[in-house]
Amino acid sequence: LNNVGDIQHKMLNFIENHDEQRVASDYFLKDGKHGPAAMIVTACVNVNPVMIYFGQELGERGMDEEGFSGKNGRTSIFDYWSLDTVRRWNNNGKWDDTLLTGEERALQKFYAKLLTLCNRERALSEGLFYDLMPANYDNFEFDSTKQFAFLRGTGDELILAVVNFDNKEVDVVVNIPTHAMDFFGIPDNGSFNAFPLLSDSKFNTVFSIDSPIRIKVGATSGELYKISSC
Repeated sequence: LNNVGDIQHKMLNFIENHDEQRVASDYFLKDGKHGPAAMIVTACVNVNPVMIYFGQELGERGMDEEGFSGKNGRTSIFDYWSLDTVRRWNNNGKWDDTLLTGEERALQKFYAKLLTLCNRERALSEGLFYDLMPANYDNFEFDSTKQFAFLRGTGDELILAVVNFDNKEVDVVVNIPTHAMDFFGIPDNGSFNAFPLLSDSKFNTVFSIDSPIRIKVGATSGELYKISSC
């Protein structure tokens, strides 16, 4: 983020492309369900475009032994090959989920919801970035080697992103310093509501600067919370 400076808005973020081994391949994370944590950061960390490589949203593994490429965890870019996941999604031109597995449907739903939020929420499409890691390095209820947290905001809208790269569900406490609210010009009226945007939960969490937010984060996943004053 810091190294690219004022050209950040012209950069393209991604976690998969034709040169890289697929997230779900045997050579990387072995299952597409382990990709959401990285994808949340990739899509939400700044205002620049983000790419979803074809089949990524279905957990495409790239483990076919196609043409001259061999089985290397990558997907051929040549038209003599096609992907089973995408063929089943195509379903003779219907483009529905009839032939997809339950896990593929769930992953596709996640990607669709994430991209919708990136376009719908002004805090994500236009907002500034605030790194919460310095405020949590000494936090014994937040493992800075496995969890990552940041804020995006526009002044009247604020979103908290918390992701967990661990392979198990965790309960974490995230410190949000007073400086963060000052940075976004949001008055501290005592307490705040945090409403989850990615999950199907309809329950908000109440926190304050003096009483940090405590949340449960799924394995290799994460959540976006819309913050508002109580």
